[in-house]
Amino acid sequence: MLFFSIIEGGMGLSKLPEGWPGTEIIEGKTLTNVPIKPESQKGPAAKEGSGFLNPAMAGSRTRSVLMLNDALENNWLVKPDAQIRIIDALAATSIRSRRWLNEIPQPLVDRLMIVSNDLDETAVLVLPGVMNLLTALQHGNHTLGLVTGNYKETGLMKLDAAGIDTAPFVANAWGTDGNVRADLPPYAIAQHGIDEPVVLLGDTVHDVTSGHGAGCRVIAVCTGSHDRATLERVKPDLLVDDLSDTQDILRWIQL
Repeated sequence: MLFFSIIEGGMGLSKLPEGWPGTEIIEGKTLTNVPIKPESQKGPAAKEGSGFLNPAMAGSRTRSVLMLNDALENNWLVKPDAQIRIIDALAATSIRSRRWLNEIPQPLVDRLMIVSNDLDETAVLVLPGVMNLLTALQHGNHTLGLVTGNYKETGLMKLDAAGIDTAPFVANAWGTDGNVRADLPPYAIAQHGIDEPVVLLGDTVHDVTSGHGAGCRVIAVCTGSHDRATLERVKPDLLVDDLSDTQDILRWIQL
C-alpha cells in the first residue's frame, strides 16, 4: 500500500523545478512563482483573468505571519495544542497562505488547517515524476491513499487542478481525521483493512516521523519546504531529490 503526503504546497528557499510557470519571487523567507510579474497589477483583481500579487501588501503579509506565529506560541486563539482552521478567501496567488505554511516553524504549523480558495491555475504544478509513478503504481496493482493535513475538499481541489485522477486513492486521511499529524497514517491504514507493508511518500520532517510511527517505510522527497539536510536528520528510509527516476523508486518500493 502506498500513501502520498506531498500536496501541502509549502516551498522553502531552494531552486524551483525547471519549467515552473510564471515569475520567480522571494517574499519573506518564501521562494515561489506567481503567474504574472508583481509590478504588472496592483489592488483588487479583475473578476476574470490571471491572479494578481500586490507588492505593496508584502508588509501586511509579513505581519500576518508574525501575528499567527505569536498566537500559536501563546495560545491566544484556541486551547493549547488545538488546531486553528483558517479560510484564506479570494487568495489569488495564495502567497499569504504559502508564507504561513513555510515560515511558521514546526510543530506550530502542524496545528493549522487552511482552506485557500481562488488559487490561480498556475499556482498548482505536478512535480517531476509524479504522474509516471502514479501510473506505474496503478498498473502494478498497488493500493493508493492520501495522508494530508488539508481538508478533504481542499486536497481534492488541488489534485483536480493538477489533473490528477482522485479515484485510485481509496485509503485516505484528511486533516479532520486526527488532532495531530501522527494520527493520520494509522487512520488511513485502518481504511484499507488489510495487513500488508505500507510505504509513505512525503516531503516534510513530520511526514517521515509520523510514517515511521505508524510502521511505514518512508520515502522523503526534497521538493517541499524542508531541504535535504533537514530531512536527513530524521532518517527517512529513502531520500530523493524528486520522483523522476520512476524505475529506481518502483524497485525500492517492491523490496
